[in-house]
Amino acid sequence: MVTNQEYEAAYLLVRKIIRFVGSVDNDSDCNMKLYKYLESLGADFDKNTLKDYVQLFIEEDILNCYILLGYNRIYNKDLFILLDMLQYAFHWGDIPWSYDEFLSLSEENGDLFNNLFFSFLDQIDSVSFPLLYIYLSKVDDQKAEIYVSILQEVASLLSKNKKGRSNKKDHRIDILITNPKSFLHMEDNNSQSQPIEDNNEKKQSEANIVDCNLDKNPQDMNLLKDQLFNGFSFEIIRDEYHEGYTSPFWLYLRVMNFTDHKKKIDISMNYISIKHGLKKSWEQEFIPDNSFVDIKFLYDDITEAYNGDRIEMIINEGKFASLRLLRERDQWTIVESIERSKYNKELKSKIEHFEAIDEQFGITLQNFSIKVEDENSLNLFCEVLALNGEVPQEGFNVEVAIYDSDNSIIYQTSISKYDGDFKGFEVFNFGNISLDIPVDEISKIRIYPTR
Repeated sequence: MVTNQEYEAAYLLVRKIIRFVGSVDNDSDCNMKLYKYLESLGADFDKNTLKDYVQLFIEEDILNCYILLGYNRIYNKDLFILLDMLQYAFHWGDIPWSYDEFLSLSEENGDLFNNLFFSFLDQIDSVSFPLLYIYLSKVDDQKAEIYVSILQEVASLLSKNKKGRSNKKDHRIDILITNPKSFLHMEDNNSQSQPIEDNNEKKQSEANIVDCNLDKNPQDMNLLKDQLFNGFSFEIIRDEYHEGYTSPFWLYLRVMNFTDHKKKIDISMNYISIKHGLKKSWEQEFIPDNSFVDIKFLYDDITEAYNGDRIEMIINEGKFASLRLLRERDQWTIVESIERSKYNKELKSKIEHFEAIDEQFGITLQNFSIKVEDENSLNLFCEVLALNGEVPQEGFNVEVAIYDSDNSIIYQTSISKYDGDFKGFEVFNFGNISLDIPVDEISKIRIYPTR
């Protein structure tokens, strides 16, 4: 069973993929060039169905990522959740927004991707990889680069799941991560463009996908609605003007709680209009677990939103998140996350380690780094170096203990090196650390070796 956290990560990635499909479909220049190029390869379809083929290429590329990473070629409901979610998005025009809703729809309708899984497997060895990247590179370099960056995110997400994977992976997955342009110069059979055959199983994507435009500026990949903060996402869903009211401009913010806990959220939305200056609004709500609330913010004088308007969004007095938003091309993007860098510096000063203990193990711990992800989670790194150049042959552990303001240990993790595994230098990544307290309530972080 996949976890809520795994579903959340896949959810945001699927939304990004949907918007990318929309960007290709809505860009008439790219659309026509891609259609003409595929037609020159022997494709026989109407250009109005190009979107269906783009979606098919994406699914084949993602399935290939699974295979190249060493996953078994056996359909597994939990393993292929990313592709199941895409089926809902491509067929129904929307993604189940919560994990519970996804489970409910799966029970009611079955696993959509399961129906196509084996037909995809029959084709997978005969197609190029990454297929859509190779095609897009012939007609639109910018969209090709955006797409391959999405595929890199897919590979990164999939690689975190160890279930169903062998230890053997295909070298092409490393090429995708490190140097994807190499795919464009390969001359082996797998890298040759193949004519597109009519597929009876081709998707019938008739539902309208709402709000899937993606402009050419790569900054649009940092849309507010695509970011996750401690299991919450925020999306400005609409604005309205109501003439005759004291505060006629109404802005609606959807707050989604993907966690299993009810949480109080207070939000200051300081709206900086290019025509009317600074206007302030504040609201507070309790968000039920695995649910969402639409919060209405009221503003004086403003009549409509313009590109160039800004919002300073302060959540729970900045302890949860503090963001600066910019409206451009009718979408709200995050241009600055104010508090995150501040927390990084503050937490780094709370790291404690003991050189005398390091020396007993023949190592030195150094260059500690912290990256705060949201109010309650962080990533932690450090370098481990052999002391005086003498590599210890005996195994050791590097332990992490995190303490709250009462000096109680609230989190512990470790990384182990077995006898002969350590080669003298390594960067230890302790992964994503999720806490039951806000990161600003951490009193100290101790990092030390043990056996």
